[in-house]
Amino acid sequence: MFNKKQGSFVPPAWLVESFGDHALFLLFPIFESYSVKETRNFKKFAAKRLSELDWGKQKYLEKHVCEIAVKLEKEIRGKPFWATGLA
Repeated sequence: MFNKKQGSFVPPAWLVESFGDHALFLLFPIFESYSVKETRNFKKFAAKRLSELDWGKQKYLEKHVCEIAVKLEKEIRGKPFWATGLA
């Protein structure tokens, strides 16, 4: 998930073929902006950013994607990216 070469969560290209791909596409910019913000409450930060998206008829996914983001952030918090298995 973390691009070591470019030092970014946002990949240069991303193909969305599944719900997981779509969820990550939504989460990349959240993790990117969180990594440069001076805030400690990731859940609140992610919820705010996700609430700004246009969910259309899929509003129910907002909470679900936020829960995914929070779980992922807990997994990678405080670990070097090479140690998370996500690099």
